[in-house]
Amino acid sequence: MSTRKTDVDQALTEEGKEKICIYIGKMYMRARRRIDIYEIARCVRENQKCYDNDQQFVRMIDRSLEDCTPDTRKIIRKEFLENLGTLWYLDFYAKSTYYRLRRKAIDEFIQCLNL
Repeated sequence: MSTRKTDVDQALTEEGKEKICIYIGKMYMRARRRIDIYEIARCVRENQKCYDNDQQFVRMIDRSLEDCTPDTRKIIRKEFLENLGTLWYLDFYAKSTYYRLRRKAIDEFIQCLNL
């Protein structure tokens, strides 16, 4: 993975990058929910364009995560895409390690998205 800083990396604060991840996470969860609803209700054909857009968005996020390190994948998924709450990390990391890795994960995820 390249360590070259993008324009977004240089222009955004840590808080701004986190807000982007929060927004992407909300959109990801909404897209997944709509996909499930359309499939359960068997109304994909009636909502084909929205269904296709949601699937494309989910695939883009999932594919971007594949390019990330295992710690980044875990942190981004559990913190932003699955919204597991605030203390999920205690089973995996010490608090200081988690916050250090979280900052790196946000930067890496944004880079993998090519923002």
